Amino acid sequence: MKLSKKKIKLLFLFLIDIIYPNRCACCDKFILWDKLCCENCLKRLKSVEVDKPSPNVDVCCFYYDDIAIDGIVRNKDRNTNFGVYSGMILGHKLRDVKADFVVPVPMYKHKKLYNHAEIIAKIISRMNNIPLKTDILYKLDGAPEQHSLKQAQRSEYLDYFKTNIVNLKGKTIILVDDVVTTGNTMRKCKELLKQNGAEKIISVSVTVSKYR
Repeated sequence: MKLSKKKIKLLFLFLIDIIYPNRCACCDKFILWDKLCCENCLKRLKSVEVDKPSPNVDVCCFYYDDIAIDGIVRNKDRNTNFGVYSGMILGHKLRDVKADFVVPVPMYKHKKLYNHAEIIAKIISRMNNIPLKTDILYKLDGAPEQHSLKQAQRSEYLDYFKTNIVNLKGKTIILVDDVVTTGNTMRKCKELLKQNGAEKIISVSVTVSKYR
């Protein structure tokens, strides 16, 4: 009997779960192999229902507080379930958007050497059949982690973000980040994309601080 690619993938995930049991994206409790979050954490996540949650974000999933913070932290280190889960939500929200590229905000590479914003961007790209571009924006080596910086140091931190010379004239870009608080990083990346000629940039984030 020949198995389909989908069934082979599910079988692979089931077998992996025996060796490395699946854990909730937010609370880290053991969950079934085919789940991403436990039911308790799903209930605690505070969804963003407004059209424009922040001056710097067009589309978002959750407010950056409570259990969502735990999910973001785990997505940066080892457990990427929250990135996959939120990427699926964002992909659905963007289903009617016409764009040329999905571009993740470049990030500090953690222990497993992956860009956690890229995990989210890949899901959006696949769900909506929009090409993923990871070679436009980049971050210089040696950049400190933003959460460790004082407010006065954050403007210097933005100088680590750079762009390759790419012709984006007339293009619509979906720019993806995992957290937007001050909005400085999102604004910097939008500026770099516009330097390359991007006509429209749709700012997307998994979480956002409540805008007052």
